[in-house]
Amino acid sequence: MAARGHGALFHARSGPMNKVVVSCMIASVAFMSCSKKAEMNRQLIGAVIKGDAAAMNELIAKGADVNAREEHNPGRTALIIASEEDYRDIAGVLVTGGADVNAKSTDGSTALMNASAEGNAEIVKLLLSRGADVNASDNSGQTALIKASADGQKETVVILIGAGADLDMADKSGLTAVMKATMNGHGEIADLLSSKGARMTDQDKAKIQEAARMNSQGEEVVDTENK
Repeated sequence: MAARGHGALFHARSGPMNKVVVSCMIASVAFMSCSKKAEMNRQLIGAVIKGDAAAMNELIAKGADVNAREEHNPGRTALIIASEEDYRDIAGVLVTGGADVNAKSTDGSTALMNASAEGNAEIVKLLLSRGADVNASDNSGQTALIKASADGQKETVVILIGAGADLDMADKSGLTAVMKATMNGHGEIADLLSSKGARMTDQDKAKIQEAARMNSQGEEVVDTENK
């Protein structure tokens, strides 16, 4: 009766070469389990992209990973996608479920950076309340504040400043948030940053003038739309 109860695994343990057989059976089961999990994760990403909270919740309940990410570039996590698209309910569920608020895409961007650049203020607040690094930078050196300033997102700029964002961090082109705001014609944001203590030296002003000159000639200076 015991043999019947344990099935094939019992016989594998009892027969010759039992260690090899059992190892192979366990590996096979693990492979099938991993394949199933990978497929659920793919479906979860698809559901988040579509903004389908019901489908996402069902997949999470079945064991899909809240930290699942795209298999192709830019390799965004589910939370990064939700934050970028302003899917507040979805972002809330993911964060509550343990999603890593500081996970990065292949380009180095985080959920906070993308939400800030898009002006998704409520999600920015959510992420900061859950420990998002306000001064994290992407592969080009841009922070959430630099991106929000470059894209004219005043509300998120105010939130980020309040959360302790470094006003004078520069990207790899040497451009700070106040410089990006000035270059892109967001004078109100530039004035706000300056009033909060952001520095802009004569050398910085010269950089802006040079950037404007290069831009007028169609030369690439910096990708202010990099999110």
